[in-house]
Order: sequence, then structure tokens, then C-alpha cells
Amino acid sequence: MKNRNVIAWSLLLLLALIWGSSPFLIKKALIKLDPFEIGALRLTLASFVLFPFLARNLKEIKRKDYLVLFISGIVGNVLPYFLYPIAQTKIDSATSGVLTSLTPFFALIVGVIFYQLKATKNNIIGLVVGFVGTSIGTIFGISLTYYVQEFGIDYSEAVNQISSSNMVVPNVFYAKVTPEPVSYTHLTLPTNREV
Repeated sequence: MKNRNVIAWSLLLLLALIWGSSPFLIKKALIKLDPFEIGALRLTLASFVLFPFLARNLKEIKRKDYLVLFISGIVGNVLPYFLYPIAQTKIDSATSGVLTSLTPFFALIVGVIFYQLKATKNNIIGLVVGFVGTSIGTIFGISLTYYVQEFGIDYSEAVNQISSSNMVVPNVFYAKVTPEPVSYTHLTLPTNREV
């Protein structure tokens, strides 16, 4: 039983990592790819991963359910795979991540309103925990972004410490690797206030 719990928690963490990194990775992919290329690539990769499950279970699907599954696939997968990259050309990845985190909330609302499902205690606890986690992450991210934009990140002191005579190992390493003395410049990430 304990082994199954470890596997379940590991899979949950993996899912959270994949799902949570998606807006960030989409934003990074937009540097080189068109939003439609990203959507097509995501759909293609998902198809390759899911095709073995379809091949194994296709005969269990009733013919009358094909249309419902097709519409569900278009609305639930194809459209979001293209709409997320298109949206991220106008909004940042943090906003996209926060909006994505609301998906379980809206899924529960749709289930309760349209399918007369009952919201269980575990559903509510899960939503609250997810919302609190998203809020903490958002507050931390906004604070960090504000700090970096206001003050920048100054690496010069760390580089000076590495090159100072107080630190023996780096000096020995630099002496072995570089035949000439190494000079360091003042390294600062640019901010909006710098000219």
C-alpha cells in the first residue's frame, strides 16, 4: 500500500511539473515558432503518446459515441492547444499559468451545473489547496519580478569573490586554465530604469 502511495504522489508531482511548466515553455517556444506551429507540435506529440491507448481500446468505443468524442476532442484539446500560444503572444506566461490553474474550478462548476454532479469534500479541499498554492506562487513571482525590475541582479560581487585571493581553489583553477590574467567586468542585468 505504501508503495502505491509513493507512485501516486510521484505521478501527481510529475503532472504538476508538466502542467505548471507549460505556459513558460510555450512562451519560450514563441521566440522561434509561430503559435500555430506550437499548437500543431503539441497535438502531434500528444497523438504519439496517446495512440497506443487508442489502438488498444478502440473496439470498446461504441459507434454512436464517435461524434461526442470528436466534439469533446476538438473543444477540450485541439482548440486549447492552439489558443494558448495565440493568447501568450498578448499576455505573459504568469498570467496564462494563473488562468490555467482555474481549469479544475471551472470543470467542477460545469459538472455541478450541467451534469448534476455533487461537489465532494475532497473536491473542495483540492480546489482550495490548488488556489492557495497558485496564489502563493503568483505573489512570490510578482514580488521577485518587481525586485528584479527595480534593483536588477548584480553578479559583480560574486565574480569578485571568486577572483579574489581569499578563495584559493578558483585561483588555482584559473591559473591552470588561463595563461594570461583574467579580468572581470561589472556584471549587472539590465532593468527598465537603466539607460
